[in-house]
Amino acid sequence: MTQTKIHSQTDGQTRAQLEQLQHLTETYAKFSRSAAGLGNVVGAVMGLLIFLGAGLFDLSFPFRVAIGLSPIVWIVLKELLKRRYYQRFGRVSARTNASERAWHIGLTAFVSLVSLAVSLFVLSSVALRWSEAPLVTLLGILGYLAWMISLPVLVWFFMRGTEEWFVGAMLIYQAAVILAGSSYELVWSNLYIPFLLLYGLLAGVVQHREYRQLERSFTEHNFQSQRA
Repeated sequence: MTQTKIHSQTDGQTRAQLEQLQHLTETYAKFSRSAAGLGNVVGAVMGLLIFLGAGLFDLSFPFRVAIGLSPIVWIVLKELLKRRYYQRFGRVSARTNASERAWHIGLTAFVSLVSLAVSLFVLSSVALRWSEAPLVTLLGILGYLAWMISLPVLVWFFMRGTEEWFVGAMLIYQAAVILAGSSYELVWSNLYIPFLLLYGLLAGVVQHREYRQLERSFTEHNFQSQRA
């Protein structure tokens, strides 16, 4: 009876440890796909600075080009953080369920349609006066079109979470508009931009705190395993 009781207690402890390890692994795997953590924070801060800077100051062409390239900088930094920081205990890929796949496919399809419609409208508007436009204007419009055309591809490969989409979209739309020689004015109708960026920033902070807690849990689990 005593041996049976000891075995039952041991089996129960082992089962609890396995369940805890499974939960930790599933949480850890999120950071390989949908949870960007500090990547969202960096992108949101960049987007907010661009929104305020472009709204308050008259930007020169070099500044517009620099802002136009900012989404590339964000994507590179975000992916580096995912691979080098949030997956430094080993690469674990998160499983996606049917609803997540459907959402991602639907979002990419919607963005593709919007990008196509906007690109065709811009091309038709510019085609009539293409030869009259200054070179700087033409380069800016080409940069705008480049972002619109590439946006569905970027959404599919690099914006897998809702917060990533909010941050990435606001960053890319601002970069495209600023490259084209315009900007989003600081008016009530454009306040959705900082609102979505702030949402992404706060979500990134929450995700990062979740990851730090995950680190502590991994450390405790390894310590308990070594003692066992």
